[in-house]
Amino acid sequence: MCSSDLFPEPVALTTVAAMVPEHEVKILDMRLEADTVFNETLLSFRPQLVGTTSMTTDRYQAKALLTCTKQTLGRDCFPTVGGHHATFAPHDFEDADIDALCIGEGDETFAELIQHLDGGGSFKDLSRIDGLRYELPDGAWHSTKKRNQDRDLDTFPAPRRDLLPRRYRDEYFFAVAGPMASMATSRGCSFDCNFCATWEFYEHKTRFLPAEKICDQIETMDEKVVFFLDDNFLTSKHRMLALADEMEKRGIKKWWGTQGRTDFVADHPDVMKTQYGRQEPQSGEDSARARHHQHRHLYGAAGFFRAGLRRAPHRHTRVASPRAASLPEQRRDRKISIHR
Repeated sequence: MCSSDLFPEPVALTTVAAMVPEHEVKILDMRLEADTVFNETLLSFRPQLVGTTSMTTDRYQAKALLTCTKQTLGRDCFPTVGGHHATFAPHDFEDADIDALCIGEGDETFAELIQHLDGGGSFKDLSRIDGLRYELPDGAWHSTKKRNQDRDLDTFPAPRRDLLPRRYRDEYFFAVAGPMASMATSRGCSFDCNFCATWEFYEHKTRFLPAEKICDQIETMDEKVVFFLDDNFLTSKHRMLALADEMEKRGIKKWWGTQGRTDFVADHPDVMKTQYGRQEPQSGEDSARARHHQHRHLYGAAGFFRAGLRRAPHRHTRVASPRAASLPEQRRDRKISIHR
């Protein structure tokens, strides 16, 4: 999720990094780095694994990073890719320079892959790890069993935001507000809009973090602006009220932004006004027909929680490059890296 008015943290990378606490992780956000930094980091860091996530718009850059990785570090390094495009169009990444694709949700798949490689497991025998697609010794590509995506979100560790250097965190913004922290409070969406792949990626299921866990993470953020990266944040009146109450109880004062459906706003003006204060909505539609098929969405719902600030910090908006990457590193002898 990146546009001219939204430039968030690479939350997918900090999320999977949290799954391997016994390893040292290094993250490069290549939207903010010179192109040469990636190769320089490979040579100085020499990771045993390099990973990238990829949306469709990033597929060429992602593949180029992994090709660079294999050509620079050779067979001792394990390049891998995950994310929406790898899940829905894996053939685009079936290449000799890429050792495996992560299909679907990647948290547990990544952790098990690291454990396998750290134990000396073969690059070509990954059959016991669910959610992977990899190349067999004969050159054919094979998919392992589908990864179960039912785990409660509050059982996952919090994303490793500490791995993002301050010079990165100062650059993330929403519209004219920043520096901005980012987090996801849910995964999935119960709607099946034909322009969106979220519902298919998460199998028509939506899982939520409870208000207490959301506030636990927010309290670790020193930024005054938080963007909730949920594909549809506005889903439940009860959930909105519970979160507002928890934030008020803790005295959390943040300016916030998110996205959700406009029909929720229309159906629950009491929640949007009395619980969240002033609103600055930005709306859009998926097509000319949307107005006739209830596919209207509120792409940005910027406002204030009732315990929030009266004024948002401002900064100049600038257009960001779609390139992003990250590397993790292991403690002890082996090193791994993740990319976006």
